[in-house]
Amino acid sequence: MLYHWMMALHVCGVMLWFAGALITLHVLRTHATKAAAGATSDDFARNEGAAGRILDIGAGLALVGGLYLLFENLQILKGAGFMHAKLALVLVLVGLHGFLRVQLKRFRTGKSNELASWVHPVVLGVFFAIIVLIIARPF
Repeated sequence: MLYHWMMALHVCGVMLWFAGALITLHVLRTHATKAAAGATSDDFARNEGAAGRILDIGAGLALVGGLYLLFENLQILKGAGFMHAKLALVLVLVGLHGFLRVQLKRFRTGKSNELASWVHPVVLGVFFAIIVLIIARPF
């Protein structure tokens, strides 16, 4: 029974993490656009804080649920290349999460007003690749 609750926690966490990443990217892009037009960092502080909290809560739920599921079913690692690939992509996602948090702080403190163009497609690609690996289990 606990396994199913943790699966639900994991799936909800992944969805929230994905939403938080997209919201964060949108808020940063809006900040960069509006900053060029003369808006101040204070105008965006509340939205950036909320986006960061959604990102962190989603990541926390996804990781707690995912680690529980993994340790509850360790035999899935034997001969399941898709799970090894998924876990590697989760590590990439954790790195991207850290990058987004640093970007939020840099924007909030006025140290940066530009967002690299590669971030959005990489975040989307990692999330989509994880979903495909889990559903299709190609290897």
